[in-house]
Amino acid sequence: METGIIKGILILALLSFSGLNAQPNDATATDSIPTRNPRHALYFSLIPGAGQLYNHEYLKAVLFSSVFTVYAFRYRDAAIEYDQTSLTSDHRTRNDQAWMMGLTWTLGLIDAYVDAQLYNFDRYTVEGATPGDSLILGKEMKRGR
Repeated sequence: METGIIKGILILALLSFSGLNAQPNDATATDSIPTRNPRHALYFSLIPGAGQLYNHEYLKAVLFSSVFTVYAFRYRDAAIEYDQTSLTSDHRTRNDQAWMMGLTWTLGLIDAYVDAQLYNFDRYTVEGATPGDSLILGKEMKRGR
């Protein structure tokens, strides 16, 4: 039963990636700053860590995929132990691992979406500001004065 669920998730993930480049690239570039599409980040996040790779957050990608993998192996071990002994504690351990897998996957989805939304956040500039200017409490101040 578990392999059927995993196969279904993988098929869903592969099908969702098939339409990512469906639109022709006819539009001219209106902005030279590269952006990230949050919807694409969500699609990639169906595979743990892939949304972070899409956003060029490589360390986060390794973190989310490895944490998810650890919980997946711990879930598998707890499920085998529960099937052999049918103890309530093994059942609880198995369910805890499943919850942690789900939590890790959900946090990866949210992180990829937010990172895609904020991809160019530090690249935005204020109109009329020079590199030496700073805004503090709504008042413009020059550095060194």
